[in-house]
Amino acid sequence: MKKVKVLLIGLGRIASLLENDPLRRKPCTHAGTLLNSKISSKFDLKYIWDENPDRISAFQKQWKTKAKAKILPPNFWKTEEIDLAIIATSTDSHWKNLKNAIESNIPNLLVEKPLVREMKEARRLLELQRNFHFRLWVNHERRFHPVYAWAKTLLESGELGKIKTIYASVLTSAQDPGIAFSGKGGGPLLHDGTHAIDLIHWFLGMPNSIQAKFHKSNPKYKIEEQAYVWMQYENEANVFLEVGGYRKYFQFEIDIQTTQARFLLGNHGFQFFQTKKSKLYKGFRSLEKTAIPKKILQDSNPFPRIYKEIAKCIIHDLEPTTGSLNDNLEIMKILTDIKKQGKYF
Repeated sequence: MKKVKVLLIGLGRIASLLENDPLRRKPCTHAGTLLNSKISSKFDLKYIWDENPDRISAFQKQWKTKAKAKILPPNFWKTEEIDLAIIATSTDSHWKNLKNAIESNIPNLLVEKPLVREMKEARRLLELQRNFHFRLWVNHERRFHPVYAWAKTLLESGELGKIKTIYASVLTSAQDPGIAFSGKGGGPLLHDGTHAIDLIHWFLGMPNSIQAKFHKSNPKYKIEEQAYVWMQYENEANVFLEVGGYRKYFQFEIDIQTTQARFLLGNHGFQFFQTKKSKLYKGFRSLEKTAIPKKILQDSNPFPRIYKEIAKCIIHDLEPTTGSLNDNLEIMKILTDIKKQGKYF
């Protein structure tokens, strides 16, 4: 079987370096997945590029026994046969690299979240799609996590009633903020909150109304340090989102409450509750913890799953099953509307 020829653009954390974290579940990067024995039969990591020569050297040292990729600057992308370009650069350079890859006639693109930095760049992508045929995936990897997909299937079935409320939090530390607060590539809402917005959009679609408040400890800062968002939906669902948080810990959690059930889904684990006759109060009903099927929890790493989908779509000429360009335009619109509606306090 012919392998998918890959160009990896950007050789930083999510591209490669996080694979050195001994605590993370592997593979947890693009290079780690492409070179994983369960995936590598489908992909050939043939080319790499980073504007920082030190990153290229570090990548070659890290993967010297596995990767023999050729360094390929942008002006040569048109000259080689490339099936898939992976854009794992900083957010502010996504648009430039996407445009270069599309105009180099690379037919398949996987880009790190968020899609681009600004809505006008997202609209330009739509314009490019009219002149160039390409498939696009955005690495909102929880769409490919079996527990989140299982929850979505149950919610859509209607057997758990309607979604009434979602509480979501993406909490980071203002004391040690990292790239999300640098002002380069956006603040925590765009950089980290996009994961929560993506899932909320996946479950509920577009909101009818948005209210938001932002906070920053220094008025000279270019971006928010904390965001509070309230979104209302046609089906009377309400969503409350906190991003940033001034915590001394990291947390991603989404708490989905329907008329008959509750899901607690996050980086700390997964819990599922259903309404039952109460054991505590006569004449009442209570939520009782219900086991999530074991097969759903097995082999739950989303990184190999998104690459298996990409390989299948390329080899069999299929369209992506989720997260289309139009989906991501709507996600960018939600993020843009939050910024427009937000007031500082």
